[in-house]
Amino acid sequence: MDFRTLKTFLMIVKYGSFNRAAEEMNYVQSTVTMQMQKLETELGMKLIERGKTMQLSEAGRLFHEESIQIVKRMEKLETDLADLQRGEAGHVRVGVTEPSASYRLPSIIQRFMAQYPKIKISLVVANTPTLTERLLECEIDLALCSAPDLGSDLYYDPLFKEEFVVLLPEHHPLTLQEFIAPVDLRDYRLLITSATCPYRRKLEMVLHGTGKMPLETMEIGSITALQYYVECG
Repeated sequence: MDFRTLKTFLMIVKYGSFNRAAEEMNYVQSTVTMQMQKLETELGMKLIERGKTMQLSEAGRLFHEESIQIVKRMEKLETDLADLQRGEAGHVRVGVTEPSASYRLPSIIQRFMAQYPKIKISLVVANTPTLTERLLECEIDLALCSAPDLGSDLYYDPLFKEEFVVLLPEHHPLTLQEFIAPVDLRDYRLLITSATCPYRRKLEMVLHGTGKMPLETMEIGSITALQYYVECG
């Protein structure tokens, strides 16, 4: 039993005629007859009662109901596979770090989904080490993150540069300065992200480069939440 034979059977039932089914499918009638004989032999039962009028047997009625659903699913599968081959359908698993997940990616995904509505997107928001591990385990397809550690056996292509700034409450004394140097931070509590955050690593490198400075710090696990803690002073 194959897909073409199922479609032939449905065409015979639709038009009530072997001749008409053959015409619609661009077959000779003998081909249609042979397909039906082979199908009934494989099933071991009659599907069509032949006489002055063509009628379905009880087995034929059951087979017809199921064949309709099978053919619909197969036709949908063919369409989906064709879309996938053209790059117009599929499932893309994207990993992303904050703040890109909250600020950069939404508008990009909106434009992408408008252009490729059949492509499903799944987002995983995590830090760079976690995303690196999930890439190596093939749990995601790509990641928008900072540079992975050396020797991770991953291809990395820089897309943009982050600008480091100092975020201050509105009436903080340092807002009066035109330029803020790392040494200016030593007298104030510094809110920092978790130890695995690449932004914190970069900040620590900058601070260590200026010499050891005693800093009062408070660790905030979410880089997105930092701004709200800063607003509260």
